[in-house]
Amino acid sequence: MENNKFGPRAGCPPRDREVGDEELPKPQSCRLVGLECLPCIQQSAANLASICAELSPNSLRDSFFKIYPDLACTPMARAFSRAYRAAQNAPYDAEEEEVLSTP
Repeated sequence: MENNKFGPRAGCPPRDREVGDEELPKPQSCRLVGLECLPCIQQSAANLASICAELSPNSLRDSFFKIYPDLACTPMARAFSRAYRAAQNAPYDAEEEEVLSTP
């Protein structure tokens, strides 16, 4: 495990215990460690696509809001959906876009 100026696994919640809301990623804390929204959601969506091959629009929506519960992240839901489908080489899904537009 590498350390950096923000500590081991900076930006990642600890794995050995339950994670409280105060420890979940928030846009302002993400920016403090140099993370940007679009690359973050694209990587998360690609990771999700690699372990959950065919999520329904509702399951994809639920997954997004579990990963990114902060309301400030909500505008990235559609980009997350597009990145998930792109990682699967799947076509655009208008129904999914509609489902993701509401938290």
